Amino acid sequence: GFRAGGVMHIYQRTISGFNLFYSLTDFLVFYTIVSSQARKLKLCLLGMCLMIDHVHFLAFPDNLKQLSRFMSACTSLYVREFNAKTGRTGCLFEPRYGSAVKMDSKKIRSAIAYLFNNPVEKLLCRRAEEYRWNFLAYLLDRHPFSVQKPLSSCSERLRKAVHEVRRCHDVDHYLSYAQLRRLMNNLNNDEKEMLTDYIINIYWPFDKELL
Repeated sequence: GFRAGGVMHIYQRTISGFNLFYSLTDFLVFYTIVSSQARKLKLCLLGMCLMIDHVHFLAFPDNLKQLSRFMSACTSLYVREFNAKTGRTGCLFEPRYGSAVKMDSKKIRSAIAYLFNNPVEKLLCRRAEEYRWNFLAYLLDRHPFSVQKPLSSCSERLRKAVHEVRRCHDVDHYLSYAQLRRLMNNLNNDEKEMLTDYIINIYWPFDKELL
């Protein structure tokens, strides 16, 4: 379905409706994998929505090979991380992702609305901005789910976590389960929310202006 100049709506489901995301770290591992791979492959992403058992992307790829490499890398890396954490083996995603090309302005706007409103349609929230993992709230506010304050006034453990996240981002490394568990382990709930908002902001993979 690829056509040059078109926006692609991509969706990837799990086998047998298997749940992908059980915890905050599940979401963050997948998100940082997506971000690092989009940067490496220079893929223009417009948006993403992480649901419990499937994911949606809106992308503006240069060609089909670029998109296929991106989807293959994201799913294989996450399966490797998820299986190592849970002790399971085998596939997690369906063998092929689905995609549909959107060419005209009306269809592109409809696809954007569909992506952001997916959690509302699935009754996970009342308003699309309330769902963290469609990332809509971050288009309006850099700290939508945490209290904003200067890093200098935060605890030493949070400052160290922020510095480590920044180093990983700067070399295009995603955050692993082991790393996230260690970073989050000694933080209180407010600090975990602050670190999560920071991770989403620094790993931000979407072209906000084009969207």
